[in-house]
Amino acid sequence: MAKSIPITQETENKNNTAPLSRFGPYLLFAHLLLSPLVFGRGLVEAFEFPKAALLIITSVLLLALWGWEAIAHLLQEKPQIKTKEKKKRGDPLGVRQQLETLLGIRLSDPITIGISLFLVFAFFSTLFSVSPRTSFYGDDDSSAGLITILSYTILFFGTKIVCKQIDAFRTLFIATLLGAACSVFYAGLQAANLDPFTWKRTSEFGEAVRVFGTMGHPNQLGALLSMGLPIICYFRLRMFEKHAFFPGVALVALEIFSVSALIISLSRGAWLATIAMFIAFIIGMVMITGKKRLIILILIPALIGVLLGRAYFKMTSEPMQSAVEKSAQISSSTDLLSVRTKQIGLSVITEGSRWPIWTAAANMFLDHPLFGVGTDAFRLAFMEYRPSNYWLREWGGTPTRAHNDLLHILATQGGLGAIAVFLLTFGIFRAAMSRLKQLHPDRILCLAVISSAVAFYVQNIFNFTVTGFGTLFITLCAFLSRWGEPEFFLEAKPKPTALAPFGKSFTLSIGRGVIGLVALVVIYLLVLRPLQTSYLVAKTIFNRSLPPANAVLRLEEAVRLDSTKDDYFHHLGAAYRKVAGRAKADPTLRAKSFLSAKAAYQRAIDLVPVDSNNHIKLATLLVVMAKESPPLATPDEVYRAVKMAIQLDPKNADLYLIGADIAISFGDGIRAKRWAEASASIYSHFAPPRAQIGFVALLDAVRVLRANQPKNGEIKLQEAIKNLEQSLPMFWANHEGKKEAAKNDLAKAYLFRARVKEQLGEIENARAAYKKLLQFKPDHSEGISSFKKFQERHPLDVLTLRDPADGANRR
Repeated sequence: MAKSIPITQETENKNNTAPLSRFGPYLLFAHLLLSPLVFGRGLVEAFEFPKAALLIITSVLLLALWGWEAIAHLLQEKPQIKTKEKKKRGDPLGVRQQLETLLGIRLSDPITIGISLFLVFAFFSTLFSVSPRTSFYGDDDSSAGLITILSYTILFFGTKIVCKQIDAFRTLFIATLLGAACSVFYAGLQAANLDPFTWKRTSEFGEAVRVFGTMGHPNQLGALLSMGLPIICYFRLRMFEKHAFFPGVALVALEIFSVSALIISLSRGAWLATIAMFIAFIIGMVMITGKKRLIILILIPALIGVLLGRAYFKMTSEPMQSAVEKSAQISSSTDLLSVRTKQIGLSVITEGSRWPIWTAAANMFLDHPLFGVGTDAFRLAFMEYRPSNYWLREWGGTPTRAHNDLLHILATQGGLGAIAVFLLTFGIFRAAMSRLKQLHPDRILCLAVISSAVAFYVQNIFNFTVTGFGTLFITLCAFLSRWGEPEFFLEAKPKPTALAPFGKSFTLSIGRGVIGLVALVVIYLLVLRPLQTSYLVAKTIFNRSLPPANAVLRLEEAVRLDSTKDDYFHHLGAAYRKVAGRAKADPTLRAKSFLSAKAAYQRAIDLVPVDSNNHIKLATLLVVMAKESPPLATPDEVYRAVKMAIQLDPKNADLYLIGADIAISFGDGIRAKRWAEASASIYSHFAPPRAQIGFVALLDAVRVLRANQPKNGEIKLQEAIKNLEQSLPMFWANHEGKKEAAKNDLAKAYLFRARVKEQLGEIENARAAYKKLLQFKPDHSEGISSFKKFQERHPLDVLTLRDPADGANRR
């Protein structure tokens, strides 16, 4: 008989440790480390999308590990209780107590209740959304739909279940140090112009590109660093307290460079958040220790970091002088940091682009007070509530967030979502007031967590939550929710899970296999396929040399893999349109390509019918199709698409411009003038609609003149000249091409007026019109030629010259 191998208690604990407790800490650590770092240059959205994908993968794996543990718990042998004992014990445990027993956490604290209710209310907000599909998957550039909120919730519960003791959280927060260090290092490369990558979408101040690290935007980098600084400061103080000199010096350097990166990010909201964070941290340290001299020790690295950031702008002030002059109109000796600092104030907020967004968000909430317009559907709803002053400030841009988290939640998830947030905030505030009163030697870690939460709330007054630091906030919430539980300060020990009896072990294996398979399928559907599709689309649309036919094949494959994004169908429609444009010699292929493009745009409309962009893109395609021979569309179809776009986004001046241009192309001057006048009535200082009114009048004048009605033609010409002259000094935004066209139209109007005056016998008025034309455009070839012929027909009389102004003869 073979000799049996003894099984020690340590071996048994190691083999029987619950899967979530065994693998969960590594998973949480890796996620918290990578969450602010991951990005993909080969994707359509390089930063937020891969970070959200990582969050989904982590939440699915956490759920799968917990499912493995739950199955083992359900199959393990339970002691049999006799009937008499059951009666003595009374009623069985309630649902909440059973869940708490199964999860191993308390569910009654305000933080847990707030996060749970936020998920529940987000579900109802998705059901009643203006675009349920968008609310479920998330907007294209935002990735903050119901799936992401569910992932946040799973991450919160998973962190609470895995990290039962304070030592586990302390280890977990080391990932924040490493993540901040990597992001700061990359920001330093950008500041030194050593970034190995070239980015097209950047945030600029003047002509200087603001550093953004691995977060994709300077404001998000600033938010991450403002939240990470108190945790860095805590570990720095802890290292010096333990006389670990070299780790302490390394953390001092990290703190200094983090503050420097925060300064050169030029993020005003992050600056205010950092100030509020340091105030909270210093007040808490004085309350805990009673040592005011610690204030200096806390602030010295931060002050050095501020000086380094200031020195950076001083060193780079010479190449930035022209940018400062252009953006701020002040002395060229002033650097960008001073300019940015002067832009902190209430007047800057009310006069900038934030205020119109906030007013629109407030109006959304007033109209949808219960569930809001829908989770992550702010951009779509904003079209209806767009203030006219916002369009003028952002030139037609449409925000995906309210740039204030409270207003954003009120607008998208209504009062119910706000209640959940208030409950969560109350839980954090109560934790801050009660936890710091507990006499525990590691209250400083709790203080660092609370200070980090303060930074999160302050920066979100002017910013919004993204995955890169949203996951850190969820970890902070889990920490504060766990603090105060009896086992939180005990030494962490592995808890063995009782083995299932032999008869149930097969069932356990099958159950775990099914859970693992489901997890892999979910990851593939929600993460891998969307990532593959995004990579395929990016490789297609960013490759300008790719033949349109090949682009169509790739995009067809992309929408087959992921048919949930209307933006992908836009690209597919544009590719088919390019194929049609190159198939002029093949009418059959051209018509087929146009119809395929129409089907792609229609598919985008079916996915998100409330997006005005979908309808206007279809309109611009249909106008080309309507001019084919034979026509592939009718003007009525085109006008319906334009009307629907304007109905969805009634204060978007670009839509009126496109509609008026389309009507002009069809020769419908009445409709074109009506749309141009509607735009001009909303934006009285906006030049393009005024120029369109002038151009329509010019077309009418040409038509009347061809009918041999010079007097009526002169009236139309005066109307054209008046509107075109008015448009030139007005605000053109990014329509420089239209401004040049307006100048050419005005020159034509001057020329036609000169010819009409000659036809009516007003020779001197005709001469004056020619001179005005050549003063306006000295190089106008047709005007020069016409004026020469005019002078030949009507030479000046040197003896008698009639002054057209007073009719008197001068000799």
